Order: sequence, then structure tokens, then C-alpha cells
Amino acid sequence: MKTASLGISETPFCAALLLSLTFTLCFHGCSPSSKTSVEEKAQAKNEDVWVVEVKKALQQPEGTARDNVLIKATRDWVQNDPKGAAKWFQQLPGENMRRCMLLLVAVTWSQKDFVAATQWTMQQLEGSDRGDALSNIGSCLAEKDPAAAVQWALRLPKGKDRHEVITGVAMGWVRKDPAAATQWVLQLPDGEDRDRALGNAAMEWARSDPAAATKWGLQLPKGKDRDHVIPDLVEGW
Repeated sequence: MKTASLGISETPFCAALLLSLTFTLCFHGCSPSSKTSVEEKAQAKNEDVWVVEVKKALQQPEGTARDNVLIKATRDWVQNDPKGAAKWFQQLPGENMRRCMLLLVAVTWSQKDFVAATQWTMQQLEGSDRGDALSNIGSCLAEKDPAAAVQWALRLPKGKDRHEVITGVAMGWVRKDPAAATQWVLQLPDGEDRDRALGNAAMEWARSDPAAATKWGLQLPKGKDRDHVIPDLVEGW
């Protein structure tokens, strides 16, 4: 099943993470937090203050409360020390949790320093970790500044990275302006980038406004594009 610019398993934690990314990071960004509330704990353990907070969150029973604490602690850490957070989470055991946390690190970091975050993502991450991060960075940027997101995507060399970013940009932009986003995707050159971006944009639009998305899909000329988006519209409902 396709997922909205994820690629990661649909666990409850990842669902909470993605909700956080969409509604907190993409729309509002993050503000640095004070260390004073946990400095004494960190000093007692001879550990970085943020390591203490994240470890404490990871030790809590699984559930929404744990997820919210972990997401906040990680965002606070990235806002204050993105390189330290990135290095620590790369060593986290458990593939799914590690992938989710690296996604959160990359997107949070991109709100603070887009250039540094994307450079780290492309230099340090591989495979699906890298694809998930690039796609979601592109999605969040497109919700804030579609023109900048498009410029970044089209400046990338053809290949997997560009493929992931274009898909993410389409999905983020469609949440902001569906008509403009789909028009942009339809103008892309024929190929895998266009097909995937079109399908995922259609599915994302259908999730937020199924009536409008379906009307748009049915108004497309008969042919490949229409045949391609109809199943995605149905899946998005």
C-alpha cells in the first residue's frame, strides 16, 4: 500500500510522528528549548542533557503519552544540537524506531538549517532512510514555500534523490494549494517522477477533500493520467 511520503512502517509511533511533522513542524516550525529542567539529571549521569531526556522517554511504556514525550525530547535536542542528535540516533537499535527517529531528526533540522540538514541526509543516510527523509523535507518545504521547494527539487540530478523529493514536494504542495500542485505535476516530463508524484498528490488530495479531488480526476482527459490517478483517488478516500 502506498503511504504519504513515508516509506516507513505504519506503527502507532510512526503515525504519531507523522502527525507531529505535518501539523507542528511544517506549519509552525520549532523553537529552541531550555536545558535547565534536566541539567542536574544529566550532570549526575555524566551524559548530555538531551540523551537523558530521550532515554527517559524510551523507557516509558509504549503508547501515545510515550510517543509525545519522545517526539518533543527529540525535537528539542535537534534544535539545540542537531549533529549530536543525528549521530546518537544513527546508533539506535531497532530498525523501525531508528528510521522513524532519523526522519524526525532530518525534518526538524531542515526547519533550523535547510542546507546543513539536506547535506547530512545525502551524506549520512542510505536507502529508505535517505528517501524517507528527503521526501518529507521536500513536503514540509513545499507547504511553506512551494517555489523554493520546486527549485530545490528540479536542481537535483536525475535519480533516486530527485525522485523522492519531487514526490514529497507534490504531496506537501497539494495540502497547501491542490490546483497549483497538480498543475505543476502535470507539466513535468513524462516518466517515473511524474507518475509517482501525480498518484501520490491525487491520493493526498483525496484524503483532505475527496469530492474536489475526484472532480478533478474525472475532468482529466481520457488516457494514461486519468487511468493512473483514479485508483489513487479511491485509495485516498
